[in-house]
Amino acid sequence: MHQKSYLFYLKLLVHLLSLSLGDSVLAHELQERTENLIAQENSALDIALAPYLADLKGKRILLSTGGVKSWSLILAAQDLGMEVIAVTDGKTTEEEKAKIQQYLSADGMLLADTTPQAILKVLNQTKADILITGAGNKYTALKTRIPFLYINHERHHAYAGYAGLVVLASELHEALYSPIWEQISKTAPWDEKISYQL
Repeated sequence: MHQKSYLFYLKLLVHLLSLSLGDSVLAHELQERTENLIAQENSALDIALAPYLADLKGKRILLSTGGVKSWSLILAAQDLGMEVIAVTDGKTTEEEKAKIQQYLSADGMLLADTTPQAILKVLNQTKADILITGAGNKYTALKTRIPFLYINHERHHAYAGYAGLVVLASELHEALYSPIWEQISKTAPWDEKISYQL
């Protein structure tokens, strides 16, 4: 969950509990304990994200995930200093599309055409640094030889809450800075010209 949203819901919960409990000492104690927990979690999050933030800052993402994953990943990317430049709208409700538009920057694109050809065109036009995709376009990323993060329903890690943001940062960093991208951009050994010296 987006860090700011998480904090909002925690504070809202405490507020609602304090209203139901009245203006008692218990309500004030609950408020204080919650504020302390939030401060501790924020501090721990800052420490855990520190190794990734400088490398992720300013990186440009094309999201091809659909549904609730799209807008929640936009918010997470913003927390990491990254920019989502385009989002596909496949499997996305009208309400989700409105939310995506709300969170995208003024230059951000909502793409109706989710074919590999359209994704390739946008990747080339926008110079995206990474493609976050589900099953539909993981091979598109391989064809363009750009880093990608494969996110699907059966993923092994959750991206919810404070710990989830750290997991996402780690996986994005690993995808972006994998040594494979340098290797695949080189000419294959069998395509190199060989000169023989006698």
